[in-house]
Parts: sequence; structure tokens; C-alpha cells
Amino acid sequence: MDGNRNRERAIWICAALVVVTLGVFWQVTEHSFLDYDDQVYITENKHVQAGLSAESVTWALKTTLAGNWHPITVLSHMLDCQLFGLASGWHHFTNLLFHTANTLLLFLIFNRMTGALWRSAFVAAIFALHPLHVESVAWVSERKDVLSTFFFLLTIGAYALYVEKARTQALSAKRIAYISALVFFALGLMSKPMLVTLPFVLLLLDYWPLGRLKCDKAPQSASPSCASILVEKIPFFALALAASVMTWLVQKQAGAMVLMKSVPFMVRLENVFVSYLRYLSKTFWPTELSAFYPFPKSWPPSFVAISILVLLIITAVALWEWKAHPYIAIGWFWFLGTLVPVIGLVQVGLQSLADRYTYIPLIGIFISVSWGAAEIAEDWPYKRVILGIGGGLVVGACAVLTFIETGYWRDTATLFARALTVTPNNAIAEYSYARALILAGDNVGALPHLQEAIRINPDYGEALSNLGLIYVLRDQTDEGIALYRRGLKVLPSNLPLHYNLAHALATQNKFEEAISEYKAALQLDPSFAEARRGLAQTLRQQGKSQEALEHYRILLQQDPSDTSIQSEQAETEQEAAKLPEKSAHP
Repeated sequence: MDGNRNRERAIWICAALVVVTLGVFWQVTEHSFLDYDDQVYITENKHVQAGLSAESVTWALKTTLAGNWHPITVLSHMLDCQLFGLASGWHHFTNLLFHTANTLLLFLIFNRMTGALWRSAFVAAIFALHPLHVESVAWVSERKDVLSTFFFLLTIGAYALYVEKARTQALSAKRIAYISALVFFALGLMSKPMLVTLPFVLLLLDYWPLGRLKCDKAPQSASPSCASILVEKIPFFALALAASVMTWLVQKQAGAMVLMKSVPFMVRLENVFVSYLRYLSKTFWPTELSAFYPFPKSWPPSFVAISILVLLIITAVALWEWKAHPYIAIGWFWFLGTLVPVIGLVQVGLQSLADRYTYIPLIGIFISVSWGAAEIAEDWPYKRVILGIGGGLVVGACAVLTFIETGYWRDTATLFARALTVTPNNAIAEYSYARALILAGDNVGALPHLQEAIRINPDYGEALSNLGLIYVLRDQTDEGIALYRRGLKVLPSNLPLHYNLAHALATQNKFEEAISEYKAALQLDPSFAEARRGLAQTLRQQGKSQEALEHYRILLQQDPSDTSIQSEQAETEQEAAKLPEKSAHP
């Protein structure tokens, strides 16, 4: 009877989780794509926009898009484009569907492993509605978060089933579950390599709640030995190692890793301790969240010391309570361990921390809090009422904060206007907000933000490029050219910088320099039609009609229907035909 009642309750809980998750996040279906990685993944990516085909699948398996090898994520974006084109609301809806599925999986898996219905429901509800998870859901480019977590949870679910079948001696079902766990893990790594810590998570779960890791060496014991538990993890560790090596090579080749001289090791080490504490504080007080948190030059020694002390105290308590209250240690080490790949010892990008990195790690904190609160209230009168009201208030507060936070992600300008209000000296936010204003046609409004971005970071190549363009458009061409040249010293392989500089030089009749810059742009991207057309036009101005014609022919091969190129080619052919007459009749 109790089993049937719990199943009915589980169904109602699942329905409630779906309704509240969709309700709080539904506004994302009206949000735009962002000028913040979305152009790399979708809006300016012709391969992804082409949808699914044999050619595109091959490309997805080979590409290292945005400095990552995550073909499953790329394929998911391709499928969205195949089904919905560039309708941004549907792309956001896919993220929301995966987040909702992750919420249900989290509840169902922990309820099955622990039999603790309401504690599992609380963990799932906070996971669904915590403000730190808004970034992973409301940003289309973070499909890799929700998708990889989907496979992460499926891996845990299959592994729990494997353990369950192993106890019942159902060998065939056991093998199927084990192989399924490996397949799901591989798919997860191919969605986002942050999942490399999953084998360690499985070991934690072996201790609690699965109760396998007892290291009982007695021959008559039904529990597996430590050795056998470790041996069965070898394929998981092998996949994690392969993904780690692949990620390191790809990100190093893409230049995504920040060099030691840019962020010295001691600064990164200090930021590791501080970031753990900041993540923890934002978990319990999730305010002033930002799309980008700038990396400081250094942290005050007192703040670093406090961070280390707090982490040591919590770790000591977790270890002290390991046997009596194992969920504290399991949750805490889940949090610490799953953050390791993105905590910043190997710095990728310029952020000091990122909300999206908490999508999986915070599950550990939620477990400790949920089981801990229930344990504390065990002997209280009216404990169910107190826990129900308390849990409801926490979930309700998270829902309100998350609804508000999600609204900031509706477009690029709103997102980075918010970032500027909550984070000082944020060059990325200044630049990104300025870019949004430029795309909206407000160059005047963008100007001070670009200047501020360069004040904060004098070597900010993209900001120098955009500020130079504004000066050129204001007929301050010399100032613009100077900014372009500064930018190229920082980013010598930046395509827009070479093109913008070439165009500015051409307007000053500095044709040889302009041709050199156009050619530099084409070396970086031979398919860059604007640069090739600018080169052809500049060659015409120098009287080099035959050379210009070669570039017009290439342009027409790229787009045979372009009538303006056809017209320019015809004019150039006429000019070329007159050249011999000019030489014959000086």
C-alpha cells in the first residue's frame, strides 16, 4: 500500500516539477540569440545552419568549434536549425526541455537510490529553480551544459541499475546496464568534457547511498571488494583520460588557455580558493549575478586566508561526520570534485568564475542540505509541517529570483547592462554592451563604453577594432587607423582588424598598404568576400585591371547570382580592353 502511495506521490511530484520549471523559464522562448558566442555556434555558422546531412555530421565530428571538441552538442544545434531554422525561441525551448528532463532524472534517480521521496524532490526542485542555473538554461550556447548533464544523469541512472541487477545476480541485465552507463558517459563527454570527474562521483555514490564501498575483504561477504569496485571503473577512467587529453590539445591549439604570464600561477591558485567560497556564498545568497566576472589582478591576502580556512573547516566537518552522516561528505566532495576541471588551475578564458560551472556541482550541496535539514529536524514536533513550509519558502524564493534573473538574458544589451551594474571594471561587459549598441545603430552611445573597455584593458584588440571603426565613420580616419594598428599588435590574426584597416587606408588613397592588408585578411579566410571585393576595387583604382578580374571571377564562383559583382566585372573588363589602346596612343 505504501509503495503505491509513494508511486502516486512521485507522479504528482514529477508533474509539479515540470509545471514549475516550464513556468519560471518559459520567458526564454521569447528571447533573442546573443551576440556572445551564439554567433559562433549558430547565427554566423553556415555549417550548423545547413542542418543535418552526411557532410555536416562529418564536419561536426571533426570540428573544434569555440576551442572545444563536443560533436554531440554541435549536432544538437544542427538539428535545431534543421527543424526551426533561426527562430531563436525554439532553440531556447530545446535548452529548457533538457533542463526539465534533467530535473526529472535527478528526482527519479535519487528517489530510487535512497527511497527518500521528499528529500529527493527538494534536491530536484532547487536544482530546477536555482538562480545560478539560469545561465545554463537561458543561453543557447550553453546547450553543452544541459545536454552533457542529461547524459551525466543517465550514466548515474544506468550505473545504479547495474548495481541493483548485480545484487540480484541478473547477469544479462547487469551487462546491459553497465554498457549503457559507458555509452551515456561517452556521449556526455562528447557534449562537454567537464564530465571527466564522473568516475569519482560514481565512487562517492558507491559509498552512499549505494552502500557498496565497504572494502569488506571477508570471503563470505556479499559486498564487492574495493579492488573489484575500482576495476569496474577502469573503462570510465579511460574515457575520462582520453577526453582530458583531447580537450587539452584542442584548447591549447585554439589558444583558449590563458598563458602563465597573463595570469601567474599564484594568482590562479589564490583564485581557486576564493572561487570555491564565492560559489558557495552565491549558492546561499544568489544575488548580483553576472554573465561575466572579470579576473582581478590579485585577491587581498585576508580574503584568500578566510577562503582557505572556511574550506578546511567544512572539509574537516565532512570527514568527521563521514560514517554517522555520510551525505554531508558525499555532497561536499561532489561539489569540490566536479568543479576541479573549471576551477582555474589551468585557466581557460578570462573569467574568474562562471555561474554555468555550477550546473552539476551544486547538486552535491543540495544533497547535503536536503538530507541534513531532514536529519536535524528528526526529533522536532510537527517536523513535516516545518520542513514543508521551510522547503516551500526556499523553493519559492529561488523561483522568484530565477524568474527575475532569466529576464536579464532576453538580449545582449539587457544582459550586459545588468553586468555593468553588478561588476566593476568589467572590460568584457563594457565591450559587449557597446557591441550591442553598435548593432542597434547607436555608435554615439557605444563610444564611451569602448573607451572604458580600453581603459580597463589597453590591449583589448576587439574593442580597439570597434572604436577605430567608429572614429573612421566620424571622419577621424587617422585616429581610427592608429587604433587598428594597436589592435593588430595584440591580435595579428584578427580578420576584422585587417579588413577595417585596409578599407580605411584605401579611403586615404594609400593603395599599396591597403592591398597588403586585404591580402592578409584573405590569407586568414580566402572565402571572405568583402575583403576580396575591396582588394579588387583597390586594384582597379591602381589600374591593375587584369589582377582585379581574377578576384572578380573568384567572387562570382562563390556567388554567381550577385549582380553588383557582375556589373563591376564587366566594367573592369572594359577598362582592361582599353589598356592596350592607351599604350599605343600615348
